[in-house]
This record gives sequence, structure tokens and C-alpha cells, in this order.
Amino acid sequence: MINDNAHKKGIAGYWLVMMFVAISFFIVLSTSVLLYFLQPPPAFGTFERVELDWQDRVVKVKVGSEISTGFVMESRHDDGDKTYIVTSYHGVASNMGNVKISFKGETYSAQNLAWNEYVDVAVFSIDCDTSYKMPAVADVSVAMDVMALGYAEGFTYTAETGFVNSVDYLDENAKLNSLLCYDVSSYVREGMSGCPILTEDGEVLGMGVRTKVDNIAGEEVHFSSDNYVVPFSIILAEYDRAINHASAKKTAYTLTKENASIKISFNDVDVIYDGDSLKIGEDKIVKVNGKNVDGIVDFIAKMSKYENRDSSRKNVIVTTTKQDVKVTVVNE
Repeated sequence: MINDNAHKKGIAGYWLVMMFVAISFFIVLSTSVLLYFLQPPPAFGTFERVELDWQDRVVKVKVGSEISTGFVMESRHDDGDKTYIVTSYHGVASNMGNVKISFKGETYSAQNLAWNEYVDVAVFSIDCDTSYKMPAVADVSVAMDVMALGYAEGFTYTAETGFVNSVDYLDENAKLNSLLCYDVSSYVREGMSGCPILTEDGEVLGMGVRTKVDNIAGEEVHFSSDNYVVPFSIILAEYDRAINHASAKKTAYTLTKENASIKISFNDVDVIYDGDSLKIGEDKIVKVNGKNVDGIVDFIAKMSKYENRDSSRKNVIVTTTKQDVKVTVVNE
């Protein structure tokens, strides 16, 4: 009898162990399946994911036989179903009235809205019903990893990775006047001018251009080793002008380099940036139209962006440490 009870207990213990093993296996399997479906998308927070997310926002820009790159800013439905594109000015300057945009497998005739050759930005719209929101703006720092997306040689959709070399760079040899912008190591190949420069989070630093030139033996020679980025704050200012102030096609000012300083010349005032501060004469600039100024890029952006602008000229109040100065900006 004792042996029989022991035998029964042994069988019961065996099945108890097997049940425990089965339950444990089920829990592990269920947890694995749940984690598989709850995990973030593949390559989340990496350039592979960013390239996938941006592949439809990057557009091919064609003027005659010339091909460059652009990208979608946003969709707006307050004036019809339109999609708004930014690209490099130099890529479309030869015939801005005949620009074609290839987007999502279709080709559209683009409407020219605004341009600024001094910062190499052009804004267009196409009649296309989409649902894009404004991309997020990146905080820029030296050595951060970036990626350029565009149409290399005008045909191949290309991703080029690199990093930020400088965040306050004046290309004194630039073809498009003295272009103030970021300097990146990403190789912006021919045809990629106008491309977005992105972080691993898919945020935008600005627009890549390829404009390095020099004069050798009396001939203009183009270089491709240096690549520059028009800051997104300046692009946003030009975009604001295109959308909200359609009568003003461009803001007329010039950028030059003099005595290791940058001079920004408006109609009646010269602003000097010495690498540390912005000045009118000896007075440091602190505000534009009542808003604090954070560096030269921010100053140019604010001088391009005006609320309720309704004429070809605009007196902007620039506040220095000593006085308010009316700066006349001519809009053409």
C-alpha cells in the first residue's frame, strides 16, 4: 500500500513538473510574440529609417536639361490643394518660369512664389493634394551626424552621410555672393543642390548646396569637396515671405566680406558682423522689430520675415544698445 501511494505521488509530481514547464514555455512564447509586435519600427532613430520616411518628400527639380533637388515643406488647403517646395535658387535661376517638379511618380508644372539669390533659396508650389506637415527643425552642433538626400547626377536617388564641420561659416569664394551657412562633410554631389540635410531623428538642419568655385588662370573652376547648408531658419523666413507676402518676391540686400567681418548692406544701412556681435556703427544690435536676435543667421532670417507686409518697401526697427534704427528693406 505504501509503495502504491509513493508511485501515485511520483506520477502526480511528474505531471506537476510538466505542467510547470508547459506554463513557463507558454509565458516565454507569449512574451516574445508580444515584444515582437510592440518593438519600434526597424532602424528607428537611424538614417535608414529617416531615408525611408523622407523618400516621398524629396523631389526632382528640372529646368530644361538641368536637374537639381528640392523637398516638400508642407501641404496647405487654404488656397486650394497645394504642396509647397523649396529648392536652391541657382538650380532654377536659368528659367524660373518653366520649372517641373517630379513628385511621387508624377510631374507637375511649378508656380514660382519667391526667391532670394543671396541665400540661394527658391520657393514653389504645385497643384497636388497631399497631407504633409512642416518638418521639425534640428538643433545644430559641431560634429553631429547628418545625411543628405537627393538626386545625384540628376538621376540616382542618393543618401550621403557625414557630419557638421562648422555652424558659422562664410564661404568667401561662393559663386552666390558670400553665402553664410553651415559647413558639412556630407558629399552633396552634382544634382543634389537643394537637398534636405537631416539628423538621425529626421529633423532638418537646412538645405544642401554645392557652390564652391575659385579662379585659376583666369578661368572659373568648380570644386565639389566643400558642401554648405543654408540654415532652416533662413529657409523658413523665405517661405513665410512666399506664403504670406506674395507681393514681395525677394528681399534686396548683399553680403560681402570686409576686413575679416561680414557686411550686410541694405538700402540705407550697413550691418557689420565681426564674428562676435552684430553692429550698426559701434552700436550692438539686440532686437529686430522687438524680437531678440540670436546671431547673424537669426538676424538675416528676421530681416526677411515681416508680419503684415503690404508694400514693396518696409521700415524695420532694429534696436541697438543705444537707439532704434529704421532700416529700409527693398522688396522687389
